[in-house]
Amino acid sequence: MKILVTGEYHAGKSTFVRTACSKSERPAVNIDRGIDDKTTVAMDFGVVELKGLRLSLFGTPGLARFDIIRRIVSRGADAVVFLIDAADELMDYRVKYLYEEIAGYLSPTRVPYIFAANKQDLPNARPPEKLKNFFKFIGDEPLYPISALDYEDVERVLLKVIVKLVDKVWPVLQTLYKYHGEVKGVEFVAKELGKGAYETRAYLRWLERRRLIDVDWRQLVYWLCPGLLKMLQK
Repeated sequence: MKILVTGEYHAGKSTFVRTACSKSERPAVNIDRGIDDKTTVAMDFGVVELKGLRLSLFGTPGLARFDIIRRIVSRGADAVVFLIDAADELMDYRVKYLYEEIAGYLSPTRVPYIFAANKQDLPNARPPEKLKNFFKFIGDEPLYPISALDYEDVERVLLKVIVKLVDKVWPVLQTLYKYHGEVKGVEFVAKELGKGAYETRAYLRWLERRRLIDVDWRQLVYWLCPGLLKMLQK
């Protein structure tokens, strides 16, 4: 699954992706410039596995002039982790504009958003309650206090992403579970969901690209990934 990690300049996006990958065999990749004060100029990328699911993290640059890169990197994302710098009030005015930009690419009504107030390890960090009063676009969604330097904080946010994504398609997953491993299971799913063959295949290919299922299209049989199976068996 593709997860967009975004936020304003110096909100901690690169640190978030690096920390998420710190226990992985594959370290995060960052395209930046500078020595002491590095600035992302293209994107961050990392792959992690949690709960048996594979998450591909794409971090965006935060500077205003990189809006074209943000638009390209946003394409096809399944969820958004939106970081807010809790320690820098001077950037608050830019946060609202950036949220509106990202929401224009990835509608909050279609794609789950997870909001996190980063840099809680700093003495001047503002609490989530204060930030929520200012950033009205968060609405009723939680604003999680984190330090992107802390692996447990980062993992907690990514687990929230997984919960939102799974909840979104839970009824469909339950139907898929019924015919997991059955020959012509694709046809059975299409019939039960009341979908046409083309629409069902398109959806299963979407899941296949995200490594959530494997499909044998000749026998029309599919297998859910171990992570999904474990969730559905509980």
